[in-house]
Amino acid sequence: MSIDMMQTVGQLAAHVLGATREFQKLRIDYCCDGNRSLGEARVDAKLSVDQVLARLKGLAVAGPEPDRAWTNESLSELIEHISNKHHVFIREEGPHIQASAAKVVGAHGQNHPELLEAKQIFDDLSNELSVHS
Repeated sequence: MSIDMMQTVGQLAAHVLGATREFQKLRIDYCCDGNRSLGEARVDAKLSVDQVLARLKGLAVAGPEPDRAWTNESLSELIEHISNKHHVFIREEGPHIQASAAKVVGAHGQNHPELLEAKQIFDDLSNELSVHS
């Protein structure tokens, strides 16, 4: 997936790893205004195309990992993969996701009480996983 000004900020937030952090720095709303194109959002934020693309350049497009037959790998290779990939992700992204979830609940929780439950489940899971990382 290449990044262009016609894509919605919501699409980019969902499919480009790190896009939400860059959008926050650029003051581009990817939640409530997620259906707007990146081009529209950058105009409202008074940013040039070059400024926005420079910030998003090099971010990894989310996608499935290449298939790997983990049943054929040694236990030490599996442990190393979990530690280096998943534990690092939890340590780095858990607090960011928790903060974002709190903002969403604050903005929309009154009309969507299910968001509070989802946030609580994520908080509990994140706290539990952080003990193992």
